[in-house]
Amino acid sequence: MAPMGTVGLVEIDGRYSQRGIDYFVARAKGGVGLIIIGVIAVELEIEKKSPSPWSLLPRADSPIYIARLNELTEAVHEYGKKG
Repeated sequence: MAPMGTVGLVEIDGRYSQRGIDYFVARAKGGVGLIIIGVIAVELEIEKKSPSPWSLLPRADSPIYIARLNELTEAVHEYGKKG
């Protein structure tokens, strides 16, 4: 599954929402073999981005965001998928 935009899949603070996790889990259940979730902001001091519901990027710059990414990864791995 190719990388895609994240509109509607990310909380306002940059964590994947439960809806986002459920979206990728549904694809894992449906037979997708490899899931590439798309762009993630890793350093907001360098990658300045103003929060906006239409331009939210998932984040990976603190333990709270990484914990949610781990939850997403573990959820799709339950179905034997790579992500």
